[in-house]
Amino acid sequence: MKRYIVFGIVVFVSIFLYIHYFSGSPLFDIPAMEYKLILKKDGSGVVTEKITWNLKKPFRYLSWRVSFPEPMDFELLNVKRLEGPRPSMVNKEKLKNGVGLKFWYTRSLDIYHEPALITYSFTYRVKNLIIHGEDFSQLFVKYVGGSRNSWIKELRVRVEIPDNFPTPRIFHHPNFAENLSNEKGKYEFLFENVPPHTFVEGRYIFPKILSIPSEVKVPLSMEDALRGERTYKFLSPLVTASSIAYILLSVLLPIMVYLKLGREKKVSYNAMFEREPPSKDPPEIVNAVVKNLCGLPDENGFSSAILEMIKEKSISIERNHLKLLKRPGRNEEIYKILELLAVDGIIDLKNPKPQLKKEAKAIYDLYKSWQQNISEEVKGRDFIEAKGNTIAKVTAFFLMIPGFLFLFLPSFMKGYEHVTIFSSAMGLSGFLINLFVLFLRKDILARWTEEGRVYYLKWKAFERFITDFSLLSQHPPDSIVLWEGYLIYATALGVAKKTVRIMRKMLPEPPNTPIARSSYEAPVYAYLSTIPLTARSIVSSSTSVRGGGDFGSGVGGGVGGSDIDVG
Repeated sequence: MKRYIVFGIVVFVSIFLYIHYFSGSPLFDIPAMEYKLILKKDGSGVVTEKITWNLKKPFRYLSWRVSFPEPMDFELLNVKRLEGPRPSMVNKEKLKNGVGLKFWYTRSLDIYHEPALITYSFTYRVKNLIIHGEDFSQLFVKYVGGSRNSWIKELRVRVEIPDNFPTPRIFHHPNFAENLSNEKGKYEFLFENVPPHTFVEGRYIFPKILSIPSEVKVPLSMEDALRGERTYKFLSPLVTASSIAYILLSVLLPIMVYLKLGREKKVSYNAMFEREPPSKDPPEIVNAVVKNLCGLPDENGFSSAILEMIKEKSISIERNHLKLLKRPGRNEEIYKILELLAVDGIIDLKNPKPQLKKEAKAIYDLYKSWQQNISEEVKGRDFIEAKGNTIAKVTAFFLMIPGFLFLFLPSFMKGYEHVTIFSSAMGLSGFLINLFVLFLRKDILARWTEEGRVYYLKWKAFERFITDFSLLSQHPPDSIVLWEGYLIYATALGVAKKTVRIMRKMLPEPPNTPIARSSYEAPVYAYLSTIPLTARSIVSSSTSVRGGGDFGSGVGGGVGGSDIDVG
């Protein structure tokens, strides 16, 4: 159960963070934005941006900022409010070759303005917009920047180029633009539903070097630039196809492993319950096989082994105190643990910590050794075929790596957001599917041998019997001694609390037997199980450690691009 709780928490946090990142700010969105660039013959350009903020919740300010790399030269020409309430003040921040504006709608950080629809236009001039390569020239601009936590529902772009310029080859990043105009020198595009944290840029490649002086140069040939665009065009469907293949592999592989290696063989046993322990195996073996699916015995197996020693009179118990009497025939490591905990041969179960702290390392080492010995004994019985579980979980572990990479593709593949957001969703889904496979119980992807399956089913039937009040009422044990055995195996199976509860209803007076009586007085099985857990915790805590750019060269190389925010 704990593993599924942990898995549920991981799933919830992962999905919450993913939705939070890609759903955009709950404060606002941009229902409409217009970008208009008029390129002059001298290589300068005048840009007008018209932005509409849809404020969905109370807010304090709007912000807009833009900057360009040197040696481009920026000049703000005009800012105009077209719609919405007037701000109480405007802060202007001079950036290096740019500007930042913050429109305050309140005069105090504690006061908020009511939601509103507000539209501004910003006009600015930029010199030296044309970039020269080795044998070509280009206009490479961002229509909007990527530092924006909101969706843009509609981005309209218009770029006007002088008539004496040659016809450019036009590329967009991301490349989901709808072409609205084919008129020479006047290019219009529409981008719909631009995701948060996504820039949009246009690259206009002229087939020769323009006769315009430019201080902005890149060491690229036209073939280099076109090769980069071909790579971009090729990678977009490749990323999508890879993410689809990844999610299909993540889903189909464990299903195929289950069908081939995990489906249980049919057995003839079908009893609903067992009134007696199905075998004479020691409780720690039952714990390892049934509760832990042929794995390591746990703290319940540890407790049940000590209860078995009490039954065999190797140890006595009186009012939460254990007294060591003689060495048992098995579980030598557990007896040594008890010797380390004992003071003058007596162990106080309610307060074992003084000795635990002193001997924690030795106790934990003995506990691990005991687990391994029992595990080896269980493996020798060949109760389970674990090949399917091993294959599925090793594969799932390695498949989590590409899922992790797909999840963060939008962070390091800028300009591909039209495909990487889908791919990151596939990556997250595949990552969680593979994580789920790692959390699956061993017997889902492995399978029992015929003998192991019958063994497991019989002990589960016995578990149902000792945890069902109506069944125990109809078939009560013939003697108190049988209750002792029930409690020992209930502890091994991890259901002692339920069995004791039923026993109290059927026998209100504490039985005069050591294990049953001590279970009435206090949950001795619970005290015993804390010994290895506490030792592990002490050992773990004691060993813990204290203590300029490349613009113009490729995707993301566009200059400018305003950033928009709300606070």
